[in-house]
Parts: sequence; structure tokens; C-alpha cells
Amino acid sequence: MTSYGSPDGVVHARTAADVAGAVDRIRDSGTSLTVRSGGHSVARHSAADGGPLLDLGGLDDVRVLDSATGLVRLGAGATWGRVADRLAPHGLAISSGDTRSVGVGGLAL
Repeated sequence: MTSYGSPDGVVHARTAADVAGAVDRIRDSGTSLTVRSGGHSVARHSAADGGPLLDLGGLDDVRVLDSATGLVRLGAGATWGRVADRLAPHGLAISSGDTRSVGVGGLAL
């Protein structure tokens, strides 16, 4: 049985360069990497036991690029609640997730 929830360490990425640097270092170490977007899993599947965890929660930017066409850029660590909050003032909405805390990255995959 696989156990979840206790990584050896956590990298809190805030930029794409943080992600690239962490992936390079971890790849060079030969260990497995767990990536967490919103971290919504109540069963703690967002983190494995052992090995490093790359937390994308700091990459939570939500930008409306063109409200007329509905073009939006979502960060990998954004949650659907944050997306809804940013879209509403532009008269935009999206249907996804079942709670505000569901991460965009995990659900999109």
C-alpha cells in the first residue's frame, strides 16, 4: 500500500525560473518528484512519502488578457475560486471543479 503526505522537502516555486531550477536539481539527483498544484486532495495524494515536492501554489496569477474574447491566462497554482473571483468583474465565468479550493493544474490534467 502506498502512503502519502510526508515529502522529504518542499520547494515553493514563485516563478517559472524557480520551477526550472528545481526540476534541473531534482533530475540531476535521480530522485522522483511530486508536483502539487492546488493541493486540494483530502486523501493527501498531493504529496508522496519521501522525495521532494514541488509546490506550484505561488504561481497563482490569473489574468484576463481580452475580456471581449474571454482570453485568460491561468497560473498552474491557481485555484478555481481565484479564477472565478478574477473573471466575475469582467462578466466572465467558467465551470470547473466542485469547490473553490480545487487547483487548476490538477483538474486540467
